[in-house]
Amino acid sequence: MRIPRVIEDIIMPEEVEEVFEKFGVFYSEDQKLKLQNSLPGKETLQKASNHVLVPEPPELTDERLSEKNPFSSCLPKIKKDVSGWSLIQKSPVEGSTFLRWDQQIRLLGTKEYVPTTVEMAWLISLYYEIKSVLLFSDVHVRTAKSKTNQKYSGAVISGYKGFNIEKWREEQKASCIGLSAALSF
Repeated sequence: MRIPRVIEDIIMPEEVEEVFEKFGVFYSEDQKLKLQNSLPGKETLQKASNHVLVPEPPELTDERLSEKNPFSSCLPKIKKDVSGWSLIQKSPVEGSTFLRWDQQIRLLGTKEYVPTTVEMAWLISLYYEIKSVLLFSDVHVRTAKSKTNQKYSGAVISGYKGFNIEKWREEQKASCIGLSAALSF
């Protein structure tokens, strides 16, 4: 798979399989082809200096998320087909801490959206397993219900003490609560 080298942080499907093979996580040939055909363009990648390009997870079922997986209790069971890539910011949106949800979402750019809890859990776990770096270790970030329903999910996620998902109300604000963001392409 050839990706223009204009972005520093890329997690390839082969890396996902290598790390998670012990948990039975593999991409089918059809899924790999979909990923190949859905790569973002060079101009999109050039705008993503603080982002990581990560493949969407392969279909995961209860049997494939065994108790051996350290993240299985945190990750919702994902039952969908791979549709492409996510381009997620590796830190909270600048200036988004100590604001309510309605104030935070006004900080997003026109091509940005708030990732879901599943997208963020996938990113944090992959990044740690592949790069040995724990993202969002000192801050929680709010997540959305879905890519198309940008309402607050009620969940905040962080890499604090390994992996942490908590419930916070949208009117709550704190210095440790920021907003996650991803680029649409």
